[in-house]
Amino acid sequence: MYTHIEITLWMVPTKSATRFCNQQPNSVLAAFISGNDIPCGYSDSVGPRNFCKVCGGRAAVEARCNNTKCCVAYDMESSECGYLKAAAGPLKKPTKGFTSYSLASGKP
Repeated sequence: MYTHIEITLWMVPTKSATRFCNQQPNSVLAAFISGNDIPCGYSDSVGPRNFCKVCGGRAAVEARCNNTKCCVAYDMESSECGYLKAAAGPLKKPTKGFTSYSLASGKP
């Protein structure tokens, strides 16, 4: 009698770890991640918000995500501003003007 056992190994990189094989984030055009917002103290004309909006281009949004605990994805609303996310889904599409990115590093 044989027992089939599957073992899955997970590698969790540290904040200073580089992406595996220098992969780029996965992207989904015309979609945004519904919910899973990460608060960061962002405020606008409405007042304090429960999401984290970062402006300065995609590189700035990705860098902020890489340095924010629990951030594994982000939505770009334009080429300048995006929103940090704690999950890579669920996706709502089509959503014109948005592109969703999930980090290739898979950090928690």
